[in-house]
Amino acid sequence: MRVPSANCLAAPGRCRRGFTLLEMLVIMVAMGILIALLAVTMLGILRVEGGSRTALDRISIYARLADQFRSDVAQAEAAPERWQTQAAGPACVILRMAGDEHVVYRWETNQLLRMQFTGSAKPIRTVLLAPGRGDVAFHRSGPGDRLLTLSCVETRSQRDKKPATHTLLEISAALGGVHR
Repeated sequence: MRVPSANCLAAPGRCRRGFTLLEMLVIMVAMGILIALLAVTMLGILRVEGGSRTALDRISIYARLADQFRSDVAQAEAAPERWQTQAAGPACVILRMAGDEHVVYRWETNQLLRMQFTGSAKPIRTVLLAPGRGDVAFHRSGPGDRLLTLSCVETRSQRDKKPATHTLLEISAALGGVHR
């Protein structure tokens, strides 16, 4: 048991052995406000990080698509208008590679497919652009239509409910690369 000092007995108003209930309440309210501010800040940071991650994912997807398209077009010998059941147009481009190999880029069911045909083997299908990433169109230009362009356009609804289109990506490559 603790014995009060002589000063506490002489002047009981000055002797403090702890905090009052009001002081504890003020401290608890202040701590609650600080914790709430910290929580709001953390939520904001997580939202920004999520948006940054989404943007980085989108950039890496488009970079891989651009690298693959440029590589295929540079290695191609020609871009015929028709091959087997495939027909070239705004939604399809056909590339004839060396030998009996063909690569077909096709925009169908709201996704970009790359199909690689080698001889009579079953084609290798790769999804290059998943649904919801926009619309894709192919264009030909340049001398002899040797410049192929893949355009990816995204449509977003604005606040006034009118759809706005934004060209996200245009990839151009010359048939046969720079050697022709």
